[in-house]
Amino acid sequence: MYQARPQQTLALIPDGAAGIRETLKVMRDWAVDGSRDQSVREKAVSIIAYIPKNAWVRQAQSLWSWVKQNIRYVRDPFGTEQLHFAATVLSQGYGDCDDQSILMAALLLSVGIPARLVAVATNEPGVFEHVYAEAYLGNQWVAMETTEEKPWGWKPPGILSAYITPVKG
Repeated sequence: MYQARPQQTLALIPDGAAGIRETLKVMRDWAVDGSRDQSVREKAVSIIAYIPKNAWVRQAQSLWSWVKQNIRYVRDPFGTEQLHFAATVLSQGYGDCDDQSILMAALLLSVGIPARLVAVATNEPGVFEHVYAEAYLGNQWVAMETTEEKPWGWKPPGILSAYITPVKG
């Protein structure tokens, strides 16, 4: 039986690459938990209800489009890194790139589309400043960047290094 996580958790995360790995592990776990949350699954199913059952790309595009249109990008409070559960982002209607990536991966997983999280460094190798979800569609990973006004499949230019975390439900 699905066991909901507490509403809020405080944790000390190490600096540098170890902190990025730990943060992505938490994000991965919360995306998996979110995919099992009834409110997240119901939202995903309602978004893709009109799309044929085997049209995975169209389903993923619809989920991506819904997040872009309905979840407002809001940065974390100054000097604080916060992560929110998928259901929380869904109910609040806002979140930063971490939060939107957790929600995006949870929505995808909830309807059977494989997902992963990608942290990227574009200014200095190994200094990760952004994260987004990707969906496995057909035989390739497709970027699901929801915080930028960019087209489907867009990735940040000039990626110097990336840290990829598979998300398995």
